[in-house]
Amino acid sequence: MNRPLRIAISAVALAAVLSVLVPLSVRSGRERAEITCDSLDVKIHDARRKGFVTQADVTQAIASGYGQCRGRKLESISLATIEEICSNLSAVEKSQAYVTRDGVLHIDIEQRDPVLKFITPDGGYYADGKGFIFPLVKGYDDRLTAIEGPNPLSIPPGYKGLPGSERERSWLEGLLELNDALGSSRTWKGAFSRIQSDAGGELTLHPVKGKEKFLFGKPSEIEDKLRRVEDYYRYIVPEKEEGWYRTVNVKYDGQIVCRR
Repeated sequence: MNRPLRIAISAVALAAVLSVLVPLSVRSGRERAEITCDSLDVKIHDARRKGFVTQADVTQAIASGYGQCRGRKLESISLATIEEICSNLSAVEKSQAYVTRDGVLHIDIEQRDPVLKFITPDGGYYADGKGFIFPLVKGYDDRLTAIEGPNPLSIPPGYKGLPGSERERSWLEGLLELNDALGSSRTWKGAFSRIQSDAGGELTLHPVKGKEKFLFGKPSEIEDKLRRVEDYYRYIVPEKEEGWYRTVNVKYDGQIVCRR
């Protein structure tokens, strides 16, 4: 069979296939256009461990911000708007909305993962591992490191986002580094019951055992300061006893200043 003939036969075959597929595609598109939303399927990832967001929270937010979805044609539902409404919930990091031909509007929710809880005179807020701030959630049984007292962060009520200034972001990054250092160490994990802060950003660590307060200063030079805390327990406590001193200041380079 010569080449021109093969090309002609191929063209005829392709035209025949397209003559079948194109009407099917048009009909399929028309069918999809008539499908209405029968139900919502809300999937919240890691719901048991975090428990920030519930299915009721999501459906209520959609009903309030967008309206009733059931009974609407799927093609008329703005998935981008649905995602924006869900992402505006305090503890939602990411949301994805999509529809399927069985008439279901699917919404997948990823929750934020807080690592710090700030308790301030005006209320409080969470921070995740990236330094993202978001409001406290009522009813959430958190077991996070709590930072109590005023601090240098200017966070208005209901705020959601990164701290506004470079100075504030730097301080929070140092605090996250301290939290990581405490949580990842066999020596320090669970050793401190709470951390206090002042308006200038200086920290005081309260141990679970003993009456000492460790004046830590700002969250910088963390490894060196924790080494001095370890030296206090290794060399000073055996000479006296745990709780002999009221304050142990480790914020100055190379110094451990103990006061009764």
